[in-house]
Amino acid sequence: MFCLIAPTGVATGSAPVAGPLLRQRLRGALELPPVGGDDSDLHTPFERCQSLLRAGPAQGALPLAAWRLQAAGIEPGRLPWALVSPLHLQLEAAQAVALPPAALQLEEAEADAFWALLMPFLLPFSEGWQHHRLDALHWAVGHEQLDGLQLASLERACDRSLSPWLPTERWLRRVTNEAQMLLHEHPLNLARQAAGKLPLNSLWWWGAGRAQGEALPSQAQLLRPLDWQQADALLPAESISHTLWLAGDRQARSFRIERPLSLQGRWRQWRDGLQHADAVLASL
Repeated sequence: MFCLIAPTGVATGSAPVAGPLLRQRLRGALELPPVGGDDSDLHTPFERCQSLLRAGPAQGALPLAAWRLQAAGIEPGRLPWALVSPLHLQLEAAQAVALPPAALQLEEAEADAFWALLMPFLLPFSEGWQHHRLDALHWAVGHEQLDGLQLASLERACDRSLSPWLPTERWLRRVTNEAQMLLHEHPLNLARQAAGKLPLNSLWWWGAGRAQGEALPSQAQLLRPLDWQQADALLPAESISHTLWLAGDRQARSFRIERPLSLQGRWRQWRDGLQHADAVLASL
């Protein structure tokens, strides 16, 4: 059994603290090779772990758009796909920071209106474009022009300076700039601001590529607690042996949890002591 856990919304600078159940599980666990560790990677360790479970790419861009289409029951075929997500860019001194799309509080009707507004600007360059709105925050577009794009994932780019993660393709920058100009003081955004909401003032292209790899193992559980304390409620039953992946911003570490513990596991449990779990979380 696989159980992949990656908290979101953890306060910056706060020391991670494991809950009592996670602390107990990691005592005596057998550690497996880590995943990630490169701050310049286009993808987060959580996304790299998913690719590893899928037997997908170990480096470069991951076809997250194609995988999301498959999860939605839509066959991507051999066409390259990319995700387009609405954003609010916040200007801070000399840099722009992308807030997580959830900060927009974008309702379904608003998403439909923005998509109808932006689609002619996003897909004007040639014939053959396909598109699907997966949900309010994820629009999938497909075209041969997307093949080979090395785009940073949305999770990698949010809550930090966008400069290192901006796409290098001139056409993609041009299309995004045109969308930003269209959105500036558009009536849709003025209505949002009047209602106390953030304006949708930019877009992020990510997850480009052709479908490859396999389906996620049926026993894999991909879990996103708000913090490590809440991870306890998501862990498998104690009587089950499983592989546990813990993913952070820098790397993911994986452990083989044995139930019941072998003699070697009991020795590791005694050796690692109670502080092992907090040290593991701090390294992520």
